[in-house]
Amino acid sequence: MEKKFKNALVLGKFYPPHNGHLYLIDSAFEQSETVHVLMCSLKSETIPGEDRFKWLSKIYENNPNINIIHCDDELPQYPEEDPDFWGIWYRTVYKYIKKLDAVFTSEDYGEPFANVLNVEHVLVDKKRLVVPVSGTLIRNCPFDHWEHIPRVARDNFKKKVVIMGAESTGKTTMVKTLAKHYNSKYVMEYGRTYTEAMDDINDLNDFDMYQIALLHRDIVNRYDPDATKLLIVDTEAITTKVFGKIYVDKDFDSDGINDIIKAQDYDLYFLLENDVPYVNDGTRLPEEVRVYSNRLLKEELDKWGIKYISISGNYDERFKKIKRHIKKEFLL
Repeated sequence: MEKKFKNALVLGKFYPPHNGHLYLIDSAFEQSETVHVLMCSLKSETIPGEDRFKWLSKIYENNPNINIIHCDDELPQYPEEDPDFWGIWYRTVYKYIKKLDAVFTSEDYGEPFANVLNVEHVLVDKKRLVVPVSGTLIRNCPFDHWEHIPRVARDNFKKKVVIMGAESTGKTTMVKTLAKHYNSKYVMEYGRTYTEAMDDINDLNDFDMYQIALLHRDIVNRYDPDATKLLIVDTEAITTKVFGKIYVDKDFDSDGINDIIKAQDYDLYFLLENDVPYVNDGTRLPEEVRVYSNRLLKEELDKWGIKYISISGNYDERFKKIKRHIKKEFLL
């Protein structure tokens, strides 16, 4: 079946891409042989243009007739910003796209823009009745509009919660309990996985500690196309550094681990206190080391200026306290 248009344009910031944008692009493709999606970004925007371009390209990677273009020129956004506003946009569009016969929009600017480009304008779902969402709504409260965020972009909006604490404070159980409650994904402590492959944990050295911190970070940060709203994480690089002081040398330090700590971007840090029974599972150090570890963790958190929430009480009380903080912070 012959389509009405040969070359159509969809223009926008896609800040971020959402299902309303995809509906607009798909509507254009229903009527056009080729759709050129001109994704424009500014340096001041909080979601990098490179990421938005990557997400759109991934979504349409199997459709060669939808052409995703990234324009990162610092262009005026409103006519009052520049007397040559429409001329600038005319030249910008035809710098990237040679031929057009239609522009598809959901905005008031669509008609005058089409006139400037000398093409036909097709208005699509201006009142947002088909997909009731906007980029502003998602940026302000992504969890309320999670179903309208494409899977490839959700990883950017998930919140990362880390559970810290000395040995035998219930971290592993808490991480799994929280993940089950929020139907979310979790990352377990990589240090235990690493050391279980060793003949003697007392052979740990500087290189081992850095590898533990590095690999744990990579597992946490890897791209996740099926990201859940929360990612619950068992320990992080400060914990690895503290265990380096215990297992390697009391003066242990590592520039590599410090760099990882600087770059960490957890949204909430919870520190489980030592007021639950100590259980030695056969792999743990004596109980007095738990007290020492707790002190070192707090010293490092304070040193790095990281705000953390101290969690005490029995296991049920701890779970309820953490839930309250998550609800307050993320409205979940």
